[in-house]
Amino acid sequence: MRKFIYLLAASGLMLSFSGCIEDPLKDEQYVKKVFIVGAADEVQTKSVYFTPDEEQETYISVGVGGSLVIDSDVQFTLVEADDAIDEYNQRYIGEGQPRYHKIDEGLYSVPSMSGVIKAGDTYARVPIKIKARELECDSLYMLSFKLASASCEISKPDTILLFTFNMANQYSDSYQLNVIKQELQDGQPVGDPSMVASVRTLKAIDEYEVRFFNLATIEENRNIASSCIRMKINPEDNTLSMSGWDKLEVLSSEGVYDPETKGFTFKYVYRDTDGKTYSVDGTLKQLEEN
Repeated sequence: MRKFIYLLAASGLMLSFSGCIEDPLKDEQYVKKVFIVGAADEVQTKSVYFTPDEEQETYISVGVGGSLVIDSDVQFTLVEADDAIDEYNQRYIGEGQPRYHKIDEGLYSVPSMSGVIKAGDTYARVPIKIKARELECDSLYMLSFKLASASCEISKPDTILLFTFNMANQYSDSYQLNVIKQELQDGQPVGDPSMVASVRTLKAIDEYEVRFFNLATIEENRNIASSCIRMKINPEDNTLSMSGWDKLEVLSSEGVYDPETKGFTFKYVYRDTDGKTYSVDGTLKQLEEN
């Protein structure tokens, strides 16, 4: 009994003592600093979708760091930083390689360069409106913004944001290509058919149109003109029509898109730059995300 009383007294003393200790995390542990989300990356890529709407929106996110949420509004102002695009090209783009350039005036707008991170929030978004339908799918567009001012300290490493665009639609993604290729002479098969399997990137070029590299061609800019096929999906019945992007000549095509499996089944006949004619019969199946 005496031992129990001692333990009870000791536990009461500990509870009394612990009640006097203040929570060390109740106060801010760091200096509150404003930063542009993603500015620490060399380049941030933003997806912009082709849609019937004239303009699409993307956003710049501005945040405030610290161990506690802010208890009062934080105001900030952005400005464009065009010089940062030139600096990026000089630093990272080799001589003779395509360079990034700012989107033409009139094809984008920023309704307001100022914003407010509300008390209790951790970030605010500044909208950018893009006229996606007027952009070229292969152009290296870039925009750059930096923090000009804020009502609390600015984080120096995270003040400039460079971002470029990934033009997208509901079909653009990575696909597994499986086809049977057969050479033709006067419309008749010649020799043995061959099987080709490769991963293909379907690049959006409009709301209902994509482009991909033929067969297993290396997906590099130097091969676009000679080895790319454009495929248009009819939204009414999901049938396909194909044509060559530039030098590749598609003589005939047929096919269909399955919205449930997100896959394409097709057949096309093309004449290569060497003058030979081939038929291609196969499928494109969208790869599952990891």
